[in-house]
Amino acid sequence: MTDRIQETVYYRYPPRRLLADYLRAAFGAAFCLMVLLAAEPVQALVWVFGALMAVFLLFGFHTARLHITRVALDGEAIHTRALNTRSLPWRRLERLRLRYFGSRRQRKQGKGGSLELTLWGDGRKMKFDSQVEGFRDIAWHALQAARKGEVAFDETTADNLLSLGLDPERETPRPAPGERDVGGV
Repeated sequence: MTDRIQETVYYRYPPRRLLADYLRAAFGAAFCLMVLLAAEPVQALVWVFGALMAVFLLFGFHTARLHITRVALDGEAIHTRALNTRSLPWRRLERLRLRYFGSRRQRKQGKGGSLELTLWGDGRKMKFDSQVEGFRDIAWHALQAARKGEVAFDETTADNLLSLGLDPERETPRPAPGERDVGGV
């Protein structure tokens, strides 16, 4: 693989990108709690708003987990550290998928939406969304490992790689340090 890094590069989910998710979780859970405290204790109401509050709380915990997640990337593997440490050696990459979530209109305008990179291998599955710093760099390394290991990917993944400026058919140089982050799509 060309331009393969020997040193370790560290990335994380910046708090400023997670702020909106924290606010959604907090306001949603608070609203549900207010409804439960203010309304008559009708069983259907308790079930509906109790379940909604649980969903918002789980979303808040998921956001907190992203907040503490650290990604280490080197020429041999990708590692994540949050509540536990996980590693996936590049030579063991078995599958790569890159999905876009958002409307077609958002994509055409280049505003909004999110990408999610999923890597499988060595009995593990790792997911990264485009909020993580260095997302384009992570995708570049995954693409290089997929090409070296002759890992096939679907047409949607190929199109999404192209939208990141990464050509799945040809050798693409590693993104420059100022271009490794997508900061949302």
